[in-house]
Amino acid sequence: MKLNGDNAFRIRALANGARLIEELDVDVVEMSQQDTLTEIEGIGKGIAELVAEFIDSGTSETYEKLTQAVPKGLLDLLRLPG
Repeated sequence: MKLNGDNAFRIRALANGARLIEELDVDVVEMSQQDTLTEIEGIGKGIAELVAEFIDSGTSETYEKLTQAVPKGLLDLLRLPG
């Protein structure tokens, strides 16, 4: 998203939301199905919708657009030290 020049606030919100979801000790699928993910501080409607879309389809429109916009292998190159 940074490579595409997306909104810095959105990038930070998605990164924080992903970290929060990774650290949860609850069933994310169940919370998503019950529409209770937004009860977690830092998880807003947009992130909850992305999670639900991913759970339902195994992907998301946002993810697909990003993978099409960034050439394969570029992220691996950016992760190289030095």
